[in-house]
Amino acid sequence: MLAKILMTVFLSVALVGCGEDKLPENANGKELFVHYCSSCHEKDGGGNFIKGIPANATSEMSASDIMLLIRKGKHDKPGMPVFENMSRKDALLISSYVKEQLR
Repeated sequence: MLAKILMTVFLSVALVGCGEDKLPENANGKELFVHYCSSCHEKDGGGNFIKGIPANATSEMSASDIMLLIRKGKHDKPGMPVFENMSRKDALLISSYVKEQLR
């Protein structure tokens, strides 16, 4: 009986993963932003003041600083997830999107 319950749980979890949005092979900055950033910063880059999540659409940071923040993090922003395995290209596409298109 326990094995049957465990198998049901395992299959349920595995099937939920099948519904995840997959990024296209050559995703653009907007697609990458939506995938990696919008769950916290919102699709429009507006952030969430109540939760202390800054708006990227009005960020004073340079594109280079945003790229470094995405890939390396910053000690004064401990709540920001770090994407160490993200390519420089993808981080640059996101930071360029934030600086040039979210405004």
